[in-house]
Amino acid sequence: MTQNCSTFNLPTHVAPKMLSFANSPSTGVRNRVMKQAIGAHRQFHNRALLPVVIIFLVLSYSFVALRLWTRAHFLKRLGWDDYLILTSVVSISH
Repeated sequence: MTQNCSTFNLPTHVAPKMLSFANSPSTGVRNRVMKQAIGAHRQFHNRALLPVVIIFLVLSYSFVALRLWTRAHFLKRLGWDDYLILTSVVSISH
């Protein structure tokens, strides 16, 4: 009995088993496997983005520190916008 199932191009004794897989008790196992695969995919992207995030975080800290130093050194005072920028940079890093 090696007739082919037209939908899946599988032998007829295999195709019904695959069709019933979605409603079987092993659906939970399949869902866990899919979640693990998606989690591994996201973890790879997180590791790939980590250097970019670190670079931009260092750049933002550097520019804010340079602005605050310049305002404090040359103007001898900090304005409300400087405190707002400092607050936003501190809140982003947490």
